Amino acid sequence: MENLTSFYNLERPILITGESGTGKTRLAKDIFINSKIHQEKFCHVHLTSLQDDLFASELFGHKKGSFTGAINSSPGYLENVGTGTLFLDEIGDISLKAQKSFLFLIEEGLFYSVGTTVPKKLKARLLLATRRDLKKMVEEGKFREDLYYRLMLFNLELSPLRFSKKVLKEKINYFFNKYKIYYEKPSLILEQNTIEILINYSWPGNIRELKNCLEYCCFVAKDKVLISDLPKWLTISEMETEPSLSYHKSLESFEKEYILWALYKFQGGVNKTCSGIGISKSTLIAKIKKYGINIWEIKAKIKAKKHGI
Repeated sequence: MENLTSFYNLERPILITGESGTGKTRLAKDIFINSKIHQEKFCHVHLTSLQDDLFASELFGHKKGSFTGAINSSPGYLENVGTGTLFLDEIGDISLKAQKSFLFLIEEGLFYSVGTTVPKKLKARLLLATRRDLKKMVEEGKFREDLYYRLMLFNLELSPLRFSKKVLKEKINYFFNKYKIYYEKPSLILEQNTIEILINYSWPGNIRELKNCLEYCCFVAKDKVLISDLPKWLTISEMETEPSLSYHKSLESFEKEYILWALYKFQGGVNKTCSGIGISKSTLIAKIKKYGINIWEIKAKIKAKKHGI
């Protein structure tokens, strides 16, 4: 990756790309913290949670009476953040219609609140992120080519953990040492066979998956972290002799197991789970619906276990 220091005070929009779990949000926050405007506001907006008909209103603001339900004028995220930093997560998920209005913002540094004809000047610094392959989306006609080239001007790409064994080993040591101290087990060690599995695992969930895996291990292990201490979602993936040839099916299988584990860990609490694993509430709810997970059943099982039922 490029030398980050040159990006800290760059005033042009910065696009952070990489697979899910590679640390895009963490990088955006690091850039903000190390910038000269770190005392200003930082606002993180998950664009997947904005419905297309509300995109312009939420981002640019709206005038009273500009649409049904607009009973008052309201500033959008761009005005609320002022001269601070606005982090727009999952820019690849917005519609072509939304992309058009966003292109004007990027090119001209101006925007219109819904229902107004007087442009407003962009004062905020923009950081953007996406897990999607924007170049492929351009080829498929799902993302504007002109916007793509504007955003790619200053691009920071985060590599998956599987691309570097050296980085993977460093991350394993970092998170293991962090969580064994957190759970007050300073003498805890990783058994060699366990280390080999961790190093040879593909980590489809990248840093987020690794972080939660090692926290789980440090929580359940006694003197050594054995293979049996590894979380179910990881050991199942490693022990399967014939995994699915479909990357997406394998990723969904991991994701479902991971979401289930997280919900049990946080007692079935949606808000606590979101905070604990670092995703938005709307994203978690969408995953719960996608995989047919029954929150009330999870809570009932946890309650029964507590009472020895």
